[in-house]
Amino acid sequence: MQYYVVYFASMSSKTEIVRQRIEESKIPYVRVAEKIGVPVRTLYWKFDHDKLNWDIILTIGKAIFHDFRKDFPELKKLMQEPVGPYNSQKTKEEYAMEMDELKDELLKAYRMINDLRAENKRLSDRLLPGSTNNGE
Repeated sequence: MQYYVVYFASMSSKTEIVRQRIEESKIPYVRVAEKIGVPVRTLYWKFDHDKLNWDIILTIGKAIFHDFRKDFPELKKLMQEPVGPYNSQKTKEEYAMEMDELKDELLKAYRMINDLRAENKRLSDRLLPGSTNNGE
């Protein structure tokens, strides 16, 4: 029976450490949930019911740019090499700049597609003056 109590104590402290690291990252729980691919209610449920397994903790670590191997020595046995952003020397600001650049590229591509659609419509209206071109 004593082992059972110790197990829950360690689970609770594990959950609290993960919560603390999320708070320190200043990334909202909603955003963390999006990054790990679960609804925010599921993430809260996992915290409330001590349902954080190592895979989820590692995934949260990637989402908040934190290496949980520093907090949980047990993870060092599970992972030999750092994964994701851990083995990069980039800062959060550099990642944010990269994201902004990617967003700009996507916006340029979107504008180009819209321009091509408009040009296509213009040419088709010119070539086929009687058509309404409702297929778009």
